[in-house]
Amino acid sequence: MKKIFQTIKQQTGYVTFYNQEMLADARRVTLDARGVSLNEVLELISKDQPFKFEIKENTKTIVLSPRPAGTPRVDVNSAVFKAINGRVVDSTDGAPMPGASVRVQGKSTSVSTDAQGQFQIDAEPGDVLAITYVGYRPVYHTVRDNKRAITITMAPAISTVGNVVVTGIFNKSKESYTGAAKVITAKELQRFQGRNIFVTIGNIDPSFYIMPNNLAGADPNQVPDIQLRGTRNLPNIDQLQDNTSAALNTPLIILDGFPTTMQRMMDLNNSEIESITLLKDGSATALYGSRGANGVVVITTKAPAGGKLRLNYHGGLNLSMPDLSSYELLNARDKLELERLSGYYASSTKEAAANIGLQQYYNQIKEAVESGVNTDWMAKPLRTQVDQNHALRLEGGENAFRYALEGQYNRINGVMKGSKRETLNATMDIAYRMSKLNFRNVLMIGNMKGHQSPWGSFSDYVKLNPYWTPYDRNGNIVKTFRRITGITGRKPVSMATHPIRTLCSTLRSTPLTVPLTIRSTITSR
Repeated sequence: MKKIFQTIKQQTGYVTFYNQEMLADARRVTLDARGVSLNEVLELISKDQPFKFEIKENTKTIVLSPRPAGTPRVDVNSAVFKAINGRVVDSTDGAPMPGASVRVQGKSTSVSTDAQGQFQIDAEPGDVLAITYVGYRPVYHTVRDNKRAITITMAPAISTVGNVVVTGIFNKSKESYTGAAKVITAKELQRFQGRNIFVTIGNIDPSFYIMPNNLAGADPNQVPDIQLRGTRNLPNIDQLQDNTSAALNTPLIILDGFPTTMQRMMDLNNSEIESITLLKDGSATALYGSRGANGVVVITTKAPAGGKLRLNYHGGLNLSMPDLSSYELLNARDKLELERLSGYYASSTKEAAANIGLQQYYNQIKEAVESGVNTDWMAKPLRTQVDQNHALRLEGGENAFRYALEGQYNRINGVMKGSKRETLNATMDIAYRMSKLNFRNVLMIGNMKGHQSPWGSFSDYVKLNPYWTPYDRNGNIVKTFRRITGITGRKPVSMATHPIRTLCSTLRSTPLTVPLTIRSTITSR
């Protein structure tokens, strides 16, 4: 009894006052109570005991006092038990729950419900029936003498993912897990949703760092470089020219217990993710070996929920627009004046022919500037687009067999004209229970098609002079520009290729990928 009172103090903060001699005749109690109130727990442990209790809410104390001498105590061995007929149903749809466990708290009597959810058990007035079922919150019912037919309603258990660390190998409470971990729930993913799952995680936890890539810019088909534990080591000189340095620091991705790729993670349907756990320190290496040296991202998808057939739709729109506020470039007039003051149009060799050619070139540009030419080249290949995502989920089934079918379409339009990424995902999830074994089969099919922008690289447009015009007087695209490369006297100008010429090329597309994933898991309860 003392151990029980100590546990109550640790969990609730209530202090129990009692006399040592009063507990001398108290019988031992074995108690398994989850999700019940303090008053119900005290009723369980004080039943057939030589004391009674009183809860004082204002002082958060529990006072035990001797039970009055006139109060009869029930002899468990000689008690006359009466049969109780009951039925266990689901709170969501009222369906019967076969296989639910019903037992008398503190005793060895226990039965299971039949196919109609009905049971019969012997109990006396004052006994507490504990009804449990996998995936549902336990129910405790106190037997009354005047009510021998009862109906028990059970509600599905809602697990608090934020208090559990999912490592992909085992689940552990936050308090007992010593490693550095961050648990991201489904609600947080919806609240901080970005253009893809990587941006969303970075918005929630700054330790999930997306390496900036100015060359890729806002390319929707570019898989970003991720650092979860910082830079692992310095690459060699030859590694700087490819993606080897990025691969050195990419964390390990675990999807429902199986390794997957960054490409597959980027195309995941966010609405079917239950939680994401980031393992950041050496504990990840202890679990996954050298593969977890850069950290581990553990993704858990939603399991099918039983009950009535449910159809859920989730849709969203995102606005993609270019941000050029960080670019501060000269206009055509100022750019030409800066070049003139710097001696750009004068030959140091003092050759007359060279100076005449440079001056003629300057006059041509001056004439264009005076006529109003001031081209904003950075705006030419850019656009403002609306991204869209749609997800449709159908789920249902009974307690022993559940299923979920989900389809998702996601389209991301890049700010570069002609660039986009289309993703089509289909998932079939089946979960069923056989005795004490839980089976789950997941079939995931993904179809991705990416289009690169035919307008070339954005950096080429930044380098173009604002006093150049993209079209000639006849409205035709100017294919080349005259550009000074050096003051040599012989070749004061050279030719620069117009990037808009790439519009004449065919559309470049990344290869079509159809990843197929089949996962099967068996757990014992």
